[in-house]
Formats: sequence, structure tokens, C-alpha cells
Amino acid sequence: MYGIKRDKMGRLHAPCFTGDLLIRLSPGLDWVMGDRIAIATNTLDEMGSEDNFIETYDAITGNTILRNPLLDYHWGAPESTEGEFGVDMRAEVVLLTRNIKIHGDDIMSWGG
Repeated sequence: MYGIKRDKMGRLHAPCFTGDLLIRLSPGLDWVMGDRIAIATNTLDEMGSEDNFIETYDAITGNTILRNPLLDYHWGAPESTEGEFGVDMRAEVVLLTRNIKIHGDDIMSWGG
């Protein structure tokens, strides 16, 4: 059985192309219909990031149907490329819908 992750970030597990509505994300996330996500660019196009909304997400497979077709190409793979390239090159997908808390250290009273 899979475990539900309360992560705010996943990775693409397969490449997706302009016009696609189906993307493959990390399985086991607690993401649901209506959640807003952002897909980071991982090409030379610095403007290739985009946001979209989830219509359906299958937590077992990671298969996700988007509300709107993708505007750009995004690369993904089932396994991290860190061992081969020293960095995971799969596109990051972040959850924008729910609140996050960022905690910093209050160093020398500068706040954080």
C-alpha cells in the first residue's frame, strides 16, 4: 500500500508535451481536484514555467489530468538523474493552493 505524503512538491515522472492534459507526477501525494500547481521549466526557455489546476489525481499511479492543456514541454522520468548528472533534472511541480509556512532564524535581530 502507498503512503500519503503531505508534500508541497513533486516531480514529473514522464515527459509531457505542449497540449497535453495528462501528466505523471510523484505518486502518494495528498493533492486533489481543484488544487493549483506550478510546473517549473527545465529547458533553456526561462519563461517555460506554467501553472494549472488539477482535475483528477491518482495517488497510486501519479497520473494527473489538468484543467488546461500545457503550454510548453516539460521533462520527467521515473527515477532521479542525480546519480548520473549530480542533480535531479526532472521538472519540479509545486502545490500553490494550500498555505505553507517558511521559518527562518532570527540572527542578530534581523528577523527571519
